Amino acid sequence: MTVLVNLVGAAAQSAAAYRGHMDDDGSEWMWFLGPLAMTVWFALLALLVWWIVTLVNRRAAAATVSSRKDPGSPEEILATRFARGEIGADEFREARAQLREQRGPSS
Repeated sequence: MTVLVNLVGAAAQSAAAYRGHMDDDGSEWMWFLGPLAMTVWFALLALLVWWIVTLVNRRAAAATVSSRKDPGSPEEILATRFARGEIGADEFREARAQLREQRGPSS
């Protein structure tokens, strides 16, 4: 029986010494700080990816807007609308006549 008591006592002392060692080096904080640090790094990585995608999309949109051609003169716009079928032949002729009247006899 004394041997059993001595073994239990030795095990308790060993466990206490081990716990003391763990408390001294601060490793119990790693259960909290490790996942927190990993979450922060993933958030920073996601923010970087979002920033790059936004930058690329803005440049592509700016290039599209700047590459649009000048729509042209009012008569060219009218002819384009007629070609697309947005206006009929009668409306095209009337609008073209009005544009020519506004321009005057110089053309």
